Amino acid sequence: MRLYFLIGGWLCCLAACSYDKEWQTATAPSADATRQFSLLLPSYMQPAPDNKLNPTAKLQYCNYYRNVYALVLDQARSNPSDTSLRQYADRHVQEMAKTLIKPQQIDSATLQINGLNSIDLTIAGDLGQLKDLRERIYYRLSFVESPSHYYQIVAWTWDSRRKNFAADLDSIVHSFREIR
Repeated sequence: MRLYFLIGGWLCCLAACSYDKEWQTATAPSADATRQFSLLLPSYMQPAPDNKLNPTAKLQYCNYYRNVYALVLDQARSNPSDTSLRQYADRHVQEMAKTLIKPQQIDSATLQINGLNSIDLTIAGDLGQLKDLRERIYYRLSFVESPSHYYQIVAWTWDSRRKNFAADLDSIVHSFREIR
């Protein structure tokens, strides 16, 4: 009889560890509140409590158990001819690279996400600022240009979990939409 309870308990735990393939739409206003944007996110991700991932990101979701995270940063374009999308992306990639030990850019592509120009890339590197944590992180980035804003979509997980979550991270960054 005890064996049945153990097996039943184990099956319940196993079922709780799996996740469904449902996706949810999350929307947020831009920092200057003139636009709204959205992302599709797996249902296993929830809003980050108290903006812990980044205090300026209007949209941030996570799953601490699976170590999967996503956020969107935006910046209004005061003068659209001042900075190109490439300059914007390069500046932010360089800032990110400074926080990593042995950063490695895996790939890069210029494409369109829902009609907007974007630069899409992946970076992996060891965290350098957290002394207690020595973990290689896999970042999936898209820098998106709209007529009025630049958006930075960042999704990441531990590099050791890349195979498990790479497809989800790709879907997240490519689901970006500027609503109005």
